[in-house]
Amino acid sequence: MTLKAKIHVIATAINFTVLTVSAHAARPDSIGHGSFVVIVGNTERLAFAADSRAIDDRFGYRFDDECKATTLGDKGLFAEVGLDTIQRPKAVGIARNVFNDLTTKLNHRTPTEQDLIELEQRWGREMRELLLGMGFDRVASAADIDIFNNSIFATKLSSGLLGLLQVDLILNRAKRTISVETRWLPVTTQTHFIAFGKTEIFKEFLFDKSSKRAKDEFAKFNTLNIPRNSGQFAEWLVSMTIKYDARSEVGGPIDSLEIDRRSGIAKWVRGKQACQQ
Repeated sequence: MTLKAKIHVIATAINFTVLTVSAHAARPDSIGHGSFVVIVGNTERLAFAADSRAIDDRFGYRFDDECKATTLGDKGLFAEVGLDTIQRPKAVGIARNVFNDLTTKLNHRTPTEQDLIELEQRWGREMRELLLGMGFDRVASAADIDIFNNSIFATKLSSGLLGLLQVDLILNRAKRTISVETRWLPVTTQTHFIAFGKTEIFKEFLFDKSSKRAKDEFAKFNTLNIPRNSGQFAEWLVSMTIKYDARSEVGGPIDSLEIDRRSGIAKWVRGKQACQQ
């Protein structure tokens, strides 16, 4: 997966792009069966927002209480797209444990870039062991594509900058293995908009802006004077997908979180009580 700056192309299957407005859109409608996570931000602040819906087609179940984004103590953010209702809580638990271990190891000092890379790699290894322990066939049968999970960590680094790191879990069906890939996502002075999962409405509202509903909704939103690098804006983008998703695959309460460069403090903007434990 590559990063290309200022190319006006929406991401396709294995391509991650940065637009002039700037955006990253993960493989559309392929990860998380309708899940939707948005990240907005710049060098001063990063914000995550996520829907809460999970759908199990096998039994016709729909759940609206999933925790797809959460804080890691008071110094980090975590979000994931692509896991099921059994795997996701375990992924969140592992993320909290490895981040807590890192904080303890550093005696509460700010992590370096290498510390964050090692944290993500450990998370990836533990997730791989967990998933393979559940059975490769079970994991593979539930995955529409080989890159079946995107997870993102954010924290303030010892350089004084905000770090945003992505990890992908990738199936190798021929070898019956799961590999882990990590990459830095750009954090610049220009506000970026990043989306994972079901991204068509996200693209319509941020880049097309030609539809009547996009124009009408933005006209109403612009009267609120909400910063574009805030949790409230990320939340609004998720709410538009919930409102206009014809298949209702995105839904439920919206969780939103922020971390800012000056304090390095991660906080909830809005969240389900169960997700804040």
